[in-house]
Amino acid sequence: KVLVINPNTTGAMTTLVTGRLHSRLGAAFELMGLTAQQGYAVIATPSAFDAAASAALALLRQAQAQGIAHDAVVLACFGDPGLEALRSGSAAPVVGLAESAMQQAARRGRTYAIVTAGAAWEGLLTQRLLGWGAGALFTGVQVIEGTGLDVLKDPDGALPRVVQAMERARGNGAHTVILGGAVFAGY
Repeated sequence: KVLVINPNTTGAMTTLVTGRLHSRLGAAFELMGLTAQQGYAVIATPSAFDAAASAALALLRQAQAQGIAHDAVVLACFGDPGLEALRSGSAAPVVGLAESAMQQAARRGRTYAIVTAGAAWEGLLTQRLLGWGAGALFTGVQVIEGTGLDVLKDPDGALPRVVQAMERARGNGAHTVILGGAVFAGY
C-alpha cells in the first residue's frame, strides 16, 4: 500500500501520477492518491513551494489520524517540497520524485540536466539538487515557458518547447535529461 501525496490542489495531477505508477507497478501495489485541499493549484513560486511542504506533511498526518495503513509514501511533486519533514514524520519509506530522479541519473555516471516548466523552478531545483549532493554530473535546469498547469492542459502543445529545452540541455553537455514535473508522467 502506497500513499501518493500531491501537495498542490490539482487532482488531475494526482490522478496522472497515480495512474502512471499503477501502470508501472501493477496490481500488486495498492495506491491511494491524496491531494491538498488548500494551497496552490501549481507550485510555481518559492512561497507556493513552502506552502506545498506544509500541505504534504498535513496530508501525511491526516492519513495517519485516519488510520490509513501504508507501506511507503511517494511525494508526487517534483522538487519534493516537504520531503525531509515527511521522512521525519513517517515510519514508512518516503520517496521524492526529484531526489530519486537525481540519484538514478547520477548512478549512470553520465552528465544530466532537468527540463521543467516555470521560471522559479530553475533556482529551486538547483538549490535542492546541490543540497542533496549533486556534483559535477549535474549540468543545470532548463525551463520552458508556462507552468505545470499549462503543460497539463495542453501536453501536445508543450512538446515542442520541451524538445527545445532538451536540446539546450544537450548543448550544455547533458547526456541524460530528466523531465521534472508530475505533469510529465508518461510523457
